[in-house]
Amino acid sequence: MPRWGGRGPTAPSDGQGAAGSSAGDGGGRATTPHPTQGRAAKVRRRRAEGSGPRAVCRSHGDIQTFAGEPATERNYEGDLRTGWAGLDRALGTHWLAGVAVARSSGGGDWRAGSAGGRLETSLTAVHPYLRWSDGATSLWATAGGGRGSAENARATGRVGASSLDLRLGLFEARRRLTDWLGLRADAAWASLATGAGDETVDGRRAAVHQQRLGIELTPSGRLGGLAIEPFAEASARRDGGAGQTGSGLEVSG
Repeated sequence: MPRWGGRGPTAPSDGQGAAGSSAGDGGGRATTPHPTQGRAAKVRRRRAEGSGPRAVCRSHGDIQTFAGEPATERNYEGDLRTGWAGLDRALGTHWLAGVAVARSSGGGDWRAGSAGGRLETSLTAVHPYLRWSDGATSLWATAGGGRGSAENARATGRVGASSLDLRLGLFEARRRLTDWLGLRADAAWASLATGAGDETVDGRRAAVHQQRLGIELTPSGRLGGLAIEPFAEASARRDGGAGQTGSGLEVSG
């Protein structure tokens, strides 16, 4: 089964709200402006003053690829496609609450010894989320779950199908130190399980977890009438649970 990667639902940018996602095993992350800059600051001020729209709709899509380390006895590789749609609402000047619905489908080729095949999955999940922010510090949390199906087609021609259940959660904290430098920490977990039955795809379970701690660089400037907002992030990362585990450095921008 595809493992939980460096992405998944991610926190909405301060003052804007989002039902976004950033997915892939250690891939990049959607860039959002700092809450004290540009459009985000204007939205935040309008909400604080009680004017402007109180609810925001968002949508997002992404494509991931994943692969196991090449090995003589076993290996896997595939892709995952996810679309998100959500709605969030400001609750006063510091709180934001929302819910996102995600639809994903993926497939991966696998090999174990002399056996092989392809596993196809589809899932629909719901992710309520809550965020608190005072502009410099923000805390964000989500927990959700979903249901779908899994189909395993072996190279011999035998096909097995089963139900698929997803559970996941994420907590994130950010602290803005300057206009262009911030700290970020997050922890996430996810589990997948197929239903009971006699097929080889039945009764399968996988749980993973991940922790990250790093810095964000978000300098901004203007070139004539063009606004420039580059983004970079470097984090120490630890992965545990099923699949590949270990610690390393994650860099994105």
